[in-house]
Amino acid sequence: MSDSATAARARRARRQDRAARFVITGTGVGTILVVITILLVILFETLPLFRTPTVTLLAEIPLSAPFAAGEMLAGGMDESGRIFWVLNRAGEIISIDPAAPGVKIVSTALAASGRVLEARSDPGNFLTVLRAGGRVELHALKLEGQRNWRVERLAAMDLPGKDWHLALGTEIEGGGSLLAAVQKNSGRIILERRTRSENLLGEASEETARAELAVAGEEITTLEADRQAQFLYAGTRSGRVLRWNLTSAAQPELINNLAPAANAGAVMALAIMLGDTALAVGFADGTVLALLPVVDDDGARVLKTARVLPRFVEAPVFMCASPRDRTLLVAGSTGNARLYYTTDESELARFSFATGGPASFAMRGRRILQISPQFVRTYELHADHPEASLKALWGRIWYEGYPRPDFTWQSSSGHDEFEPKLSLVPLMVGSFKGAFYALLFSMPLSLLAALYTSLFAPRRVKAAVKPLVEIMAAVPSVVVGFLAALWFAPLMDRHLLYVPAAALLAVAAVLLLFFHQGRARSLATPGLGMAFVILVSVLLLAVPLALVLESAFFAGDFRLWIARHVPGYEQRNSIVIAFALGFAVMPILYSMAEDALSNVPRSLVTGSLALGATPWQTAVRVVLPAAGPGILAGLMLGFGRAVGETMIVLMATGNTPILDLSPWNGMRTLAANIAVEIPEAPLGGTLYRVLFLSAAVLFLLTSVLNTAAELVRQRLRRVYAKF
Repeated sequence: MSDSATAARARRARRQDRAARFVITGTGVGTILVVITILLVILFETLPLFRTPTVTLLAEIPLSAPFAAGEMLAGGMDESGRIFWVLNRAGEIISIDPAAPGVKIVSTALAASGRVLEARSDPGNFLTVLRAGGRVELHALKLEGQRNWRVERLAAMDLPGKDWHLALGTEIEGGGSLLAAVQKNSGRIILERRTRSENLLGEASEETARAELAVAGEEITTLEADRQAQFLYAGTRSGRVLRWNLTSAAQPELINNLAPAANAGAVMALAIMLGDTALAVGFADGTVLALLPVVDDDGARVLKTARVLPRFVEAPVFMCASPRDRTLLVAGSTGNARLYYTTDESELARFSFATGGPASFAMRGRRILQISPQFVRTYELHADHPEASLKALWGRIWYEGYPRPDFTWQSSSGHDEFEPKLSLVPLMVGSFKGAFYALLFSMPLSLLAALYTSLFAPRRVKAAVKPLVEIMAAVPSVVVGFLAALWFAPLMDRHLLYVPAAALLAVAAVLLLFFHQGRARSLATPGLGMAFVILVSVLLLAVPLALVLESAFFAGDFRLWIARHVPGYEQRNSIVIAFALGFAVMPILYSMAEDALSNVPRSLVTGSLALGATPWQTAVRVVLPAAGPGILAGLMLGFGRAVGETMIVLMATGNTPILDLSPWNGMRTLAANIAVEIPEAPLGGTLYRVLFLSAAVLFLLTSVLNTAAELVRQRLRRVYAKF
């Protein structure tokens, strides 16, 4: 070959090397960039969960004469939080649209009946007024057109004597109303409940029940009732909280009388949170608590202190619960206000407001309306995901309807007042639980199989077994999950005792064989074939052993016994996952263990045998320790594979997010939870972002495990290089 041809060939080889290096480098860098981009996208969608909530002032509308001549007492807003109404002492309803100039008196219906002494409203725009003559009236305000509020009177009640405070008035869902008032400096309460109904002929009727409540030695300071008027709550000057059952409207029953905070002073304000279950209580020293009705040992529902909110700066004079979630507004007399999220006992935000005299507030969605004697202010709370705080995601929360704080996942319900429960702890525990049981089944089998094929089996056996085991990895996960859910789980449920019986006998057989092979001078003797026969024979004994055990100890039906004595038993349980997920993980464990065992330098094996050790002693005391790093790397990779598995866990478990390590019930893993909840997650919502957080946790977990496995494998290579 001429020099020119040689040079041309060398140049062509160099060009091919540069092209190959460019392609390989570009592919590797591109893969890394894709992985980093995926992680950044996940984190970008997750970060809004942890933004600090803020409150901004939207508008301030001064009310000049004649509108403010009688002072503003109460107010509310439409469902969008855009159009407001306020009531002054003259009984005039004033409509306000911050986007349009000026204010407008839209109703003087309340002005004709005398001066208004006190007034209060609720998020449903039900207005209760107390007039100078001792008359209590309940009205409903409805927005008609762009800015017109129509006033409709629903009920009225005349109070005997003098010195009455307006306590509450509410429209009862399903028809009816409740009016109540408290006499000054006493524990006397008068309440009137009206119920409207229709008979089968469509004829309407109304029933009125009036009752008087008296608490000796107590002075009532504030009063609240739920929307169904089933329970009435009162706070006293001595710091006690009272609770009446209003099921019998004519004879209310006092069912709770407790002092939830010692030495906290008088109860200054009450607020019933969304859902009509939790009661927020504000005390004179700034203590703010949330009480929940809990079933005690006697079966009675009693109020218990479930949450202690950060202390307020002064005595709260006004508390307002959001109709959208568990946000609570607490305001003082000196212009300090704070917003709490009562579920996780956190403070969302704080702001200051101009007083100009006594102030009241109304909330609708994220809009806050401040009503002061001479002006109206509107604020907006920027807190998109208050229910997904760090404590809610990783801590114990005492949710409404639960007997104690717990880690709970329940993302959705058909009820508008449902409170999402977003603890990731049950999902993390479920992920590790499924992986643990899968490895508990697959790791011994994989290691023993690898030990046999790498050290003891003939070449033709190894050449046939290893490819077959590795082909198992090509079986789709959905097929494994399908077979586990529809075939294996019912089969195991019918023959439940065979599993522990077979496991017990298998362990006994393996220990017996280990003892036998450890004493044998050579594994080339007929002992191996006999060992296989012994192992199969012993395993076949599991059937009669299970029948004997079931008849002797479990009255002939182990399935019925375990269903009665094991809480939460499920047909699709962790044992099913152990077999199904273990089947999927086994090829990885076997391949890694077999490679590690086969790559142990032969000099170590021959040296051990030359010194008189048996093949079994060599395998256990020389080969296994030398291959330990590689086996550990395979274990880590298998664990990461099991943690990230989706379809098998999704199909073969009960998919219940419970915090329980029992093998007799199921679990829900992070990966399966993402697959289950995706259809229910609205774009940009809290659940949507929590699922991205779950993906980030899963991504980081598997990355750490894979990185650790690779580091162990590299260390193994350095160890091998010394021999």
